[in-house]
Amino acid sequence: MTPVALLVAFCALMAAIALGRLAIDDGWDRVEIGSALVVVGITVLSGVWVAVVESVLARTGQVLLGIVGTAVVCVGIVLIVHYWGEPPESTASCD
Repeated sequence: MTPVALLVAFCALMAAIALGRLAIDDGWDRVEIGSALVVVGITVLSGVWVAVVESVLARTGQVLLGIVGTAVVCVGIVLIVHYWGEPPESTASCD
């Protein structure tokens, strides 16, 4: 296993943890969603690196995977920046 593949495995583990936290936690906000998207996007981009090093995909597949990874990271960053100053939405009712 190449060091790049180990990086992808580590990123995939971090992405699974980030998505698992979103699935389990009731009080998530848009910044947490953005953070999870950034981690998933970095995982996809590191997968592109493996695809290039190991020649796993055709050039078109590598480019498409790179575009998807970049788009996911960009959406995550936009969510983080846009909603950073907002207080998290409360899930508790005020009766």
